[in-house]
Amino acid sequence: VGVFAEDLNGLLINNSTFQSCKTGVLVLRSSNVSIISTEMIDCEKAGLNASNSRAFTVTGCRAVNNTHAGLFFRNCEDIDVRDNTLSKNSEGLVFWGTNHSSATGNQADLNYYGILLADSHNNTISGNTLVNNRRSEIVGGFGVGMSIQANSSYNLVFKNTASNNYNGLEITENCQRNALCANNISRNTHGVRLDKNWNNLIYRNNFVDNVISAYDNQTKSIWNTTVGNYYSDYRGSDGDGDGMGDTPYTIPKGSSMATDYRPLVMPFTGDIDTEKILEDIKRYAHYNPEEGNTIRVDESGATIRYTTRRAPPVFEENTNTVVERPPFTPVL
Repeated sequence: VGVFAEDLNGLLINNSTFQSCKTGVLVLRSSNVSIISTEMIDCEKAGLNASNSRAFTVTGCRAVNNTHAGLFFRNCEDIDVRDNTLSKNSEGLVFWGTNHSSATGNQADLNYYGILLADSHNNTISGNTLVNNRRSEIVGGFGVGMSIQANSSYNLVFKNTASNNYNGLEITENCQRNALCANNISRNTHGVRLDKNWNNLIYRNNFVDNVISAYDNQTKSIWNTTVGNYYSDYRGSDGDGDGMGDTPYTIPKGSSMATDYRPLVMPFTGDIDTEKILEDIKRYAHYNPEEGNTIRVDESGATIRYTTRRAPPVFEENTNTVVERPPFTPVL
């Protein structure tokens, strides 16, 4: 291990290089940690492995060609990962059981997973560039720009660019009340892939020149609020000039028979208000798998529920409690 820190309050690693270590930096049960302008390269396991830690910042670093994760956080809180390069790792950045944290302005390329969240809640993922995450050592051409999985909830994913991946963005395995908003998703095999979830919001995204814009399997998620998404393969018209197509866009793949009832006819370029996204989650994400109801928006924009069944999916029992996103003040 290049640096091993345990039970510390206050650690700075600046302008350092850890190359060909088993693990570059290993941090356990520590707080107020900053890693700045540092390289973690060719490590046998992870470039950085942090667990049970908080108030942790990683800025301007390079995690390249590590066998496992470039940056790995397990059971952590108040993590800020910003403006890093994450390349040629199995996973660029992992939040595992990690809450109230953020990843902003990072570039992840040539990983199997650019960014991966598992069993993690109340995180903000914004302004990242997730490109060319395709590798063939294990499965030919497979790679995911960003994956939210394993009962994760209330994560806000917005203003990211996902391009030339196998799956641009994905949500799998009993995740609820996450929002994908205002992301630019282009030239992926699947723009967005949803599998076995419910009550996630996907809206104001731009799907451009993907082989398949979206895949929605065994989910009940919401593809439009008062507005939906832009799809470059949408062929409808906008007769009334309100910026939304007059005919719905049917999500092309998957068993859910999902529909965007308010597809945009021009790419979305506006600003994002995170408080408004949280309000939209509260307003729209109330599908009950036991009732089999679906969610739709009428012409006035009000949410309505109707009981016409369209072969609703059968969900596995979710024994995890959804963690609603509360206000958060770090305890330093």
